[in-house]
Amino acid sequence: MLDTPGVIGPLRAAISLTAGFADHPHRGFESVTYMLKGGIIHKYLKGNESTIKAGDVQWMTAGRGIIHSEFPEEEVNNGLQLWINLPSIHRMIEPKNLELSSLEIPRAEKDGVEVKVIAGDSLGIKSPYYTTTPIMFLDFTLKPGSQTHQTVPESWTAFAYILEGDDGVFGSLKSLAIQAHHVVVFGPGDLVSVWNKSTSRALRFLLIAGEPIGEPLVQCGPFVMSSQDEIDMAFEDYRNAKNGQVVKKIFANFENSNDGVIRQGITKSDHELLDPFVSLAEFSVSPPGGFRDHPHRGFESVTYMLEGGLIHQDFNGNKGKVHEGDVLWTTAGRGIIHSEMPKEHTNIGLQLWVNLPSSDKMIDPANVEISNSEMPVAYEEGVEVKVIAGVSMGVQSPFYTRIPMMFLDITLQPRSQTHQTIPESWTAFAYVLDGNEGVFGSSDSYAVQAHTLVVFGTGDEVSVWNTSNYRPLRFLLIAGEPIGESVVQHGPFVMNTQAEIDRTIWDYRNGQNGFEMAKHWRSD
Repeated sequence: MLDTPGVIGPLRAAISLTAGFADHPHRGFESVTYMLKGGIIHKYLKGNESTIKAGDVQWMTAGRGIIHSEFPEEEVNNGLQLWINLPSIHRMIEPKNLELSSLEIPRAEKDGVEVKVIAGDSLGIKSPYYTTTPIMFLDFTLKPGSQTHQTVPESWTAFAYILEGDDGVFGSLKSLAIQAHHVVVFGPGDLVSVWNKSTSRALRFLLIAGEPIGEPLVQCGPFVMSSQDEIDMAFEDYRNAKNGQVVKKIFANFENSNDGVIRQGITKSDHELLDPFVSLAEFSVSPPGGFRDHPHRGFESVTYMLEGGLIHQDFNGNKGKVHEGDVLWTTAGRGIIHSEMPKEHTNIGLQLWVNLPSSDKMIDPANVEISNSEMPVAYEEGVEVKVIAGVSMGVQSPFYTRIPMMFLDITLQPRSQTHQTIPESWTAFAYVLDGNEGVFGSSDSYAVQAHTLVVFGTGDEVSVWNTSNYRPLRFLLIAGEPIGESVVQHGPFVMNTQAEIDRTIWDYRNGQNGFEMAKHWRSD
């Protein structure tokens, strides 16, 4: 018998129509996605697409590397995902995907016990599916008063996850009943015993077991390897995907606040991948909302108005207005307090935060207003580019940027394409403003919808196609030279260490070291 179990929980997983798992990478393991309700639409970066419905299983081998997305199909979508380590000799195998429909998975039934044999064997029924790491994955349902005793290789690791029912007893009849959404971990042994003590309700649980690999394991985010050096290499390989190919897509979901509606495209989790860029937010604000007096330190912000306008004011006496098509380039430096308030009934724009190197974080703050009429525009057949910063199609922006970067507003007419040169070492991404049929990076990629941020790997050219027959595609193409320093962001402050963040908060609260006006200044 297996030893009396330990219990971990409760654990649950569900996603709604407005959520999902946008393009993300994996390396070094296998994942098993088992849908309990609803469905998941699964896409590879190259365009392959499939749907996993309730009762189906997707068995994905990440191997040497894969990029994919998983989005909900229905209003309510519940499922589980299990990650299984791969031995070091298999970590860099070719990625693959196996989808098992509910009808393909064998079942066994005996004396009030029904088991769905996804992997391994039970009650004399064996799953036909091969797993790289030897494992058992069984979906049990015990009718009221029933019990089961499942043989497990003695050296294997085994646990159960309870899906439904609160009267299951695991490991020993002397154990206490365990409620749903808990993990039950078993000690060594060759038999797992489970009793359903309920007189009225079925007990459903997953029994999962596998042969230990016995090698070092290091996990960092989506990568599972054997050493930190291998993790670092996985990140380097992911970041340095060649030839301007897309490595990640991020859909900017709505976030409502008292100030307005914000779509956040870049967050803290993207800092390493998107150096020197710290944040990108698309905002919509109307009176009486707005961004009232607030501080900043350690970076530059670029505010680009798409509709309406903003009235900006800071504690150094600067005050002005930016209208549709204008840009406000603010250097926070050692410290600034300012406000950005709506000018019209509807005011839509984007704000990009660009990090500053440690040597420039404490420079004096500054503001530069760039009117729409001052920005040069480049044209070629079917392509229009507003050159806010950098150069495109031989047209150079006259405006100096402290961090070498490119900020282009590009419109492609239907069936047009563009191929923009970018320094190979720079970080580059696009943000789609309008149009749902833009194809980025490779002509065999699938189209990207509006309000999606598209991250490119390193390369000296970014290619974009508008595949629509009738609708223009408008997007921002932004690129910059990485700084290569640590980034710690806390709200409106961006520094290199937590100690510097703590000092910044102290300076702001005590009105010193750049924030001397904090206690006295108020915007109009």
